[in-house]
Amino acid sequence: MMSMTSIETKHIINKGFQNLKNPFFASLAKKNEYSMKNKINHMSVAFYVAPYVNAICRSGTIE
Repeated sequence: MMSMTSIETKHIINKGFQNLKNPFFASLAKKNEYSMKNKINHMSVAFYVAPYVNAICRSGTIE
């Protein structure tokens, strides 16, 4: 968890969202693009993508 009040932190996060190389993360963003209103930023990821990642981590084993 990180404070988003720093301009440098916001820039690093937004720079990372511009080029999504992870196919899993990109597919989660694509599935939720209507809810996120086609904007990938720290708030849209926190409310629409991160809960799915959390659910996957809590749902059992890797198998």
